[in-house]
Amino acid sequence: MALTPGTRLGPYEIQSPLGAGGMGEVYKACDTRLDRTVAVKVLPEHVASDPDLRQRFEREAKALAALSHPHICPVYDVGRQDGIDFLVMECLEGETLAQRLAKGALSLDQALAVAIQIADALDKAHRKGIVHRDLKPGNIFLVRSAGSRAAGSALPVAKLLDFGLAKAHPLGTPGGLALSAAPTVSAPLGVARGEPFGGTQGGPLTGAGTILGTVQYMAPEQLEGQEADARTDVFAFGAVVYEMVTGKRAFEGKSQASLIGAIMNSEPAPLSTLQPITPPALDRIVATCLAKDPDDRWQTTRDLLRELRWVGESVSTTTVSMPSTAPGRGTAWRAGVALVLAALVGGLALGWAFREPPPQPMLQLEVSPPPGTYFPGSNGVPRFAVSPDGRFLAYGAGPLNGPFHLWIRRLDSVVPQPLRSTESDRDGSVQGPFWFPDGRNIGFFDEAAGKLKKVDVQSGAVQELADMPGNQMGGTVNAAGVILFSTIGTKGVQRLPGGGGAAVPATVLDSAQEEVAHLWPRFLPDGRHFLYLSQTLQRDRWAVYVASVDSPERKAILRSEFMAEFAPPNHLLFTRSNALFAQTFDLDRLELTGEPVLVAQPILGTAAGRAGVSVSENGVLVRTGSAGFAGRTLVWVDREGREEPVPVPRRQYQFPRLSPDGTRAAVSTLDEEQDLWAWDLRRATLTRLTFEPGVDSTPLWTPDGRRLVFASARAGGASSLYVQAADGTGSAIRLTEGEYGSFATSIATDGARVVFHGLTPERQSDLRMLTMAPLSQGSASAPVGGDPTSAVTPLLETRFDERGGALSPDGRWLAYESNSSGRYEVYVRPFPNVGDGQWQLSTGGGVQALWAKDGRELFYVANDGTLMTVPVTAGDGAWRVGTPTVVLKGGYYTGGGGLSRQYDVSPDGRRFLMIKLGGGDDTAGARNLIVVQNWLEALRVGVPAN
Repeated sequence: MALTPGTRLGPYEIQSPLGAGGMGEVYKACDTRLDRTVAVKVLPEHVASDPDLRQRFEREAKALAALSHPHICPVYDVGRQDGIDFLVMECLEGETLAQRLAKGALSLDQALAVAIQIADALDKAHRKGIVHRDLKPGNIFLVRSAGSRAAGSALPVAKLLDFGLAKAHPLGTPGGLALSAAPTVSAPLGVARGEPFGGTQGGPLTGAGTILGTVQYMAPEQLEGQEADARTDVFAFGAVVYEMVTGKRAFEGKSQASLIGAIMNSEPAPLSTLQPITPPALDRIVATCLAKDPDDRWQTTRDLLRELRWVGESVSTTTVSMPSTAPGRGTAWRAGVALVLAALVGGLALGWAFREPPPQPMLQLEVSPPPGTYFPGSNGVPRFAVSPDGRFLAYGAGPLNGPFHLWIRRLDSVVPQPLRSTESDRDGSVQGPFWFPDGRNIGFFDEAAGKLKKVDVQSGAVQELADMPGNQMGGTVNAAGVILFSTIGTKGVQRLPGGGGAAVPATVLDSAQEEVAHLWPRFLPDGRHFLYLSQTLQRDRWAVYVASVDSPERKAILRSEFMAEFAPPNHLLFTRSNALFAQTFDLDRLELTGEPVLVAQPILGTAAGRAGVSVSENGVLVRTGSAGFAGRTLVWVDREGREEPVPVPRRQYQFPRLSPDGTRAAVSTLDEEQDLWAWDLRRATLTRLTFEPGVDSTPLWTPDGRRLVFASARAGGASSLYVQAADGTGSAIRLTEGEYGSFATSIATDGARVVFHGLTPERQSDLRMLTMAPLSQGSASAPVGGDPTSAVTPLLETRFDERGGALSPDGRWLAYESNSSGRYEVYVRPFPNVGDGQWQLSTGGGVQALWAKDGRELFYVANDGTLMTVPVTAGDGAWRVGTPTVVLKGGYYTGGGGLSRQYDVSPDGRRFLMIKLGGGDDTAGARNLIVVQNWLEALRVGVPAN
């Protein structure tokens, strides 16, 4: 019989149910004597009359009462009232390990912490002669408590639950019978994230006459019905640790029979094959736990605990503490677990002291973004920098739709630490980390705030250094504290004095060379000379130059579309055709010598010319690669959430746009070819429409379906608007020229007026309108030359951001997003007379507005990525807005830094064209980083590149 709130069992007043299982019902209750919350476990009525089950219940009470350990859930009381047997225990807040593992594997230091705590608890129980016999993730609770928060520990506190199957034995003797006449599942005692939870996770129930325990974690001797002892718990413990580290179960089977067969006969893959950076000692520990023969396992949990502590202690000596940098928002981060990759932090200088150093192995490590985040960046290239001493890696990362901040990872640890004081409120707006020579401070660009800043990685203190007009394009600092940086707005490289003050130009564009920007500055070792990339109107004339902070002289050293990186002691690294090359660089003569040699491929760079590589002073190289990238695809999703895949190849798709008749979809890509493509929905063919270098994005169909208006950076610098035939023929004609970037968002039904948002020098976004005259010297389907006469007029220019303008089907209304309220919301104004009123449509945040074709509803994306709809009715002088409701739950890619919307709706309004991520860890096309120790060894086996 279920207990109702208010029922009293002695001094315990029932408040609410927490869960139920075969061995008991668990309730949250109040101990009225001590005024504390407890968990009360009650023997159910349907088994209360069974002597065996009641005996087991009493055995659990006695077993727990005999144990006092910080990682075993304590028993407070036991009693019987009105024929009800009950057990009173601590009420825990948090989640079970099973619930946590449903989100993925634990980090290595977290897994080790839980393993050590549970092994210690088992050792205490075993030394009391008690074997658990049902150890599994569902019976391990990860506590969220005020005490753990106060301690400032990022590591979990684990508690062992549910000794309902425990068997007491004389100390030192094996366990008793392994057969039972009743189900084994019980309810954990606690509150998981404020919600009740049950204890049935992890395997099927056992019935009368069946094996006692949960099959997934049972030892072979249990499956054979033999006696269980401490070594049986050791086997289950090994299976739990295996799952914590890898995120996968040690044994799998499609049925209970095949699962039992796997446990009895097969060996799980070593931990290191699933997690390559697993310490060999931990691999050996788990393999010993999972030995088929009990005699081959650890014979006591005391021995097992000693080994686990040795692993933790032996590696912790090379770690440092990295505190959280946002007071009140997180807890202090404990040191990561040092791994066999500690060799990465060793200097290589001694090896170069000999004329012919012996060959050294070139070791390689892949770094993925933290769980639940991805690497933002143009072309899917992460923003990252390795520290001067090669010990740390800094990079930007965040969840699918932001916010983003910088992370620091020791290269001898698997645990990244967030610098939350660098957090920004816009998708991908934290960019360009670069290290100061002291290895303690990191410079970075906060594009949302329009500031160049630096952060102290120990204290988390952030300091503003300079205003930053336009998107960042690289920074560097010398030993004297002089900073060089560049942005789209500055065009040339800027110099910021080490002692502070206003930035002044360090380079000046050469109009005779048709230069449009100087980007990605890098100081050379002398602290006077620096490299930068010169961009011109013709991309094939881009080049890397060397200049000086105290002289106007400069020298071209390399023709390249990507910035070069100096690699000590005397090499220049540069990219050609998605491959990384090295060439000797004479620091005295400031010129390349010898022949370029292939180092690695593939390597990814950005359309703006940034190379995806960073090198430390002691020979640790970090580069981009395509490992782990599965791409995106397109899907139709109806209003009931049913998906229908669009059979396009996996690419880095962005900004899907349906043609007016719904038969074609234009998309832009940000992978190898950063161009516009068209997918014919009837013929299932993908056709490339643009071929020029530079990123082409945000396509828009003209109402007749014969042209595309799009943004492109093909001329270097910021994006301008272009128009081209929708079949890819003819030449694209440039419509605007802007210093800071323009992105089209809507075209009026007359086909002549284009709404777009453009960036300002203050890093704000304003809405503007382009009016096009008829194209000259070209047919309606294929413009072939001559710039059309056009005029740009402002629509909305305020001190806030206005972007994403979407015209209603009748052309009378303009929907857009603005952050005037402190967050982005969707508003509507009359068009083109935008000053005649304003109505807010979204609630709780909204971006990427789009009208239904009938004009009676408007769609937008909420802050969590959910697609919303709101009914609208417009009349003469009247505007009525309904209540926003959910159309599609989140899970589709809706990022993009606010450039434009990432979805479209079919002409009949029944389906939505959405971007589907590639699966697994492929959030937003994130790519792994590749860390290489002793990269110079590649030159021994390299071949001339020409």
